[in-house]
Amino acid sequence: MTTTTTTVTPTREKLKEVRSKISKKSKEVTIISDDKMEIIPMESFWQEFQGLEIKEIEVDCKDSLMATIKAKKGTVLDIHYHLRKEVVYVVSGKIRESMSNEKVLRGNTITFDKKQKHGIEFLEDTVLMVHWIN
Repeated sequence: MTTTTTTVTPTREKLKEVRSKISKKSKEVTIISDDKMEIIPMESFWQEFQGLEIKEIEVDCKDSLMATIKAKKGTVLDIHYHLRKEVVYVVSGKIRESMSNEKVLRGNTITFDKKQKHGIEFLEDTVLMVHWIN
């Protein structure tokens, strides 16, 4: 089963239009870069996005979203930001954050504030637990 992502220019009207198409019960992660905005609906099954495998972890909290993310060595997420605070825990593997060049090893976390630009390079096959908080 494939999941479609919606890509639009980051305008207020387009954001409203895209959000209206996503069920109010669904959860999504918004990824914004300088030239585009992508809204990824979170699902309880593994789905692919830009070389990542993503699966929602169900939590009983309306202001929070968690997911497991798997990526192969060499995968790169370009510079982007989210509309929520993001906490990334490295379950296995190793990543490098592109803006600070900080390496994050297994068992450690890195946190990004709301709208803080960041990018991630996967230095090994890696599994992350990611928590987005309103």
